[in-house]
Amino acid sequence: MDQRYIKKEQQIRYAFKTLLASKYFEDISVSELCRLASIDRKTFYLHYQSLDDLLEATQKQLADDFSNLVKGLDPIDDLYECTKQFFYFSESQGKFYERLTLNSENAYIRNQMIKDVMTRSVDETTITMDRSFKIGYLVNATLFFYKEWVRREKKMPVDDMIDLTVKTIRDGINS
Repeated sequence: MDQRYIKKEQQIRYAFKTLLASKYFEDISVSELCRLASIDRKTFYLHYQSLDDLLEATQKQLADDFSNLVKGLDPIDDLYECTKQFFYFSESQGKFYERLTLNSENAYIRNQMIKDVMTRSVDETTITMDRSFKIGYLVNATLFFYKEWVRREKKMPVDDMIDLTVKTIRDGINS
């Protein structure tokens, strides 16, 4: 692939993540993104048909990256490792990811990423209802702990937060 194309793609994605770190998706315009990425609109449209396409590509990339980290892990049997990978991955993504995760206005974006990961991780055709509920509980509880940790400015070290999340999920609130 042409190196100029790759560089422009990186500029677009970096600008998009930068804007998402401070704005709601609905408030981002192609013009604003192009200014920040130092490209013209024509270049943007060579890469994407719309901002929605860019968002979809960003969601897919996040889901792909996380799915690769937990590939082969069982969300129930490998709870600690899955939780650790989620927290470390989330930390590595920076402010734009925190904003996507925390703000209710971005819930549809977050929910789509979760759906993408779950689709790759769980065979819906063979999963029992009991297991499906358990995995849903694990996903939502882990996400809740992450969101609260970020809201509280990450005052607890990440490894301690992982331990607290897993212990609470496994042992309940009396742990």
